[in-house]
Amino acid sequence: MSSPGTVTVRKGIEEWEGIGGIIRFANKVMFFEMDLGGVRHKIVRCRRNQVSVIRRKLVEQWSSDATLHDQYLDILDSAPPVAEQVRSDKMWFNYDKLSADDLQCILHAARELVQRIRAREQLM
Repeated sequence: MSSPGTVTVRKGIEEWEGIGGIIRFANKVMFFEMDLGGVRHKIVRCRRNQVSVIRRKLVEQWSSDATLHDQYLDILDSAPPVAEQVRSDKMWFNYDKLSADDLQCILHAARELVQRIRAREQLM
């Protein structure tokens, strides 16, 4: 039987690939990647015991729309421990500090963010 975190990651992978994202494995890290502006970026990283979130400075590199990170944070507000840490500019979270719902929220917020960036790219 799978743990809730394993099910969440499996579902997250399917949803990521469903929006055109790429999953890549390298040296004990799983990357959720997406092409933005013609360049492939590592959006979320999953290590053995940790997952990354998206910091404001990365969003600023990917898009000129300064509101996108705030919109990302709005989604993360449904996972208060994560949102609080992102506002403190922390990048990595230990899985033992996250619920399956928190992890699902991280992956959902990342998908929404990249879809918004890509939508703005198409308008330009």
